Amino acid sequence: MPYDFEWLDENRNIVAIRLSSPVSPEELEELHARVMPLTESTLPLFLLADIRNFDLLTAYSQLGDALKTLSLPSMDNAKMQGSRVAILGGGPLVGLVLSFAKDYLNEGDDLVKAFNNEDEARSWLQEAGGGSIA
Repeated sequence: MPYDFEWLDENRNIVAIRLSSPVSPEELEELHARVMPLTESTLPLFLLADIRNFDLLTAYSQLGDALKTLSLPSMDNAKMQGSRVAILGGGPLVGLVLSFAKDYLNEGDDLVKAFNNEDEARSWLQEAGGGSIA
């Protein structure tokens, strides 16, 4: 399986998703179906997205058509402001994308952050989520 879905703390809606290349369009749709209910919860979402073993550029070129068919999550502003995404890996490309996102979201420093160290990513999520995670 090219992805691993692990609850770090189900009660506080903290989850880790680890992606590994390659991912087929069907596997991407399966992961999307698994994540969408999390965005529909009334709780903020705390996501550790581990893409250290995932080739973003290759995936986009191979999955571009499939990505266009997937719906984006709908979150109200209050819920979005309470949520956090810690991106682990991805290199300079992730940093570039996040710099654009920060301009768009205005509060980007608090919503999405890139990390090279998993312990630091988990600490950031646990602080935002109100307690420690395993």
